[in-house]
Amino acid sequence: MSDVQTEDRLRDAPEPVVTEPQETAAAGTVADEAAGDQPLAGTDSVGPTVDGATDKSPAPSEASADPGPLESLRAAVIAGCERLNQTCQGADADFIRGQLQDLRLRVASVRPAELTPRSGLGGLFDSRKKRLARFRHHVTDLAPSISTAAVKLRDAAAELARRNGALNAHHQGLLDAITGLDEALMAFPERADPARDGGLKHLPLTRMVQNVDARLAEIAGQAAEAATGWRDDLLKALGADGKKLTPLRRVNPDQAALHQACEALLSAIDRAEAAVIAAGARRDEIMARMDRTLTAVRGDEQAA
Repeated sequence: MSDVQTEDRLRDAPEPVVTEPQETAAAGTVADEAAGDQPLAGTDSVGPTVDGATDKSPAPSEASADPGPLESLRAAVIAGCERLNQTCQGADADFIRGQLQDLRLRVASVRPAELTPRSGLGGLFDSRKKRLARFRHHVTDLAPSISTAAVKLRDAAAELARRNGALNAHHQGLLDAITGLDEALMAFPERADPARDGGLKHLPLTRMVQNVDARLAEIAGQAAEAATGWRDDLLKALGADGKKLTPLRRVNPDQAALHQACEALLSAIDRAEAAVIAAGARRDEIMARMDRTLTAVRGDEQAA
């Protein structure tokens, strides 16, 4: 009887649960983690996942590769400002002033008073012919250097005119760039923009530089013409304007007229130099303003 009851209890008891070995479960966990670290076939690794969803946002390098149309327009304005600033650079005022100073020294070396007979014993052996010969020899030796100075002044004037022409083209280029940026900024309620504002300031500053340079070119050209005219008149008065020198006995220069001509040219050179100094100071002031504006356009206020 007891054996029958025992057999019935064993038959009615629930079946035992068979669990997987611990090593098998651990191996499956590692395999799942390894599978999670590998990208799916045919897909790229695009970053971490959040709540099981793949983050498809572009990498930082890809996001910054295209600055966008607005930044491109700003870059065009900055580049236009830099071209204007670079083209405006120059030391033409200093060069012209140096040529005027050199010209003054050469003109001042011509002293018509040397044609006057010396007094005392020195005048006994100083004939008119000797005085005239010395004076004419000095003038003919000096004439080529006067021509060289005039050529340099004309070249400086021509270079200023050429650069003003280049500034016109760069000025128009910056204006076009500002117009493009301005049109793009119309979509924004706040249109203030450092590049736009700085570009607009560059436009009148460029015109100011052009006006100063035009004045410098005018001064250089006038000085060259005055020096050339004085040289030609002096050579003609001394009979040295042709291929052959006129015999001294036939040369009778007006000493007072020669003196007045020299003094007039020296006065003209003094006025020209004063005008060049004023123009150079004005130009330096404008360029300082342009440099500050370019610094602001670049966004380097702290560096300034």
